[in-house]
Amino acid sequence: MQEKRTVPRRDIQRAAKIELHDGTTVDCTLADVSQTGARITVSDASTLPEEFTLVLRDDLRRRCRAIRRGDNSLGVKFVAESAALG
Repeated sequence: MQEKRTVPRRDIQRAAKIELHDGTTVDCTLADVSQTGARITVSDASTLPEEFTLVLRDDLRRRCRAIRRGDNSLGVKFVAESAALG
C-alpha cells in the first residue's frame, strides 16, 4: 500500500494522557507521531470527544482533533502548537 501522508510518522510507544474539557484524564498510549498528528490507543475510543488535549509530558500538551476512530485507537490531527506550562 502506498503511503499517503505528507509528513512521515515515527513509531513510538509512550504513555500519555488525554485531558477532557471537564479536566478529567484518560490513560492512553502514543503509538506513532509526526509533526502534524498521531495515532493513539485507548481502552474505548468511542467514549472520547471530537477534540481534546493530549498530555505528553507535564510541560507539553497538544490540542487534537479526531480524524479516524477505531474500537481502541484514534488517528488525530494536531490543531494547535504545543504549549509549555509553568
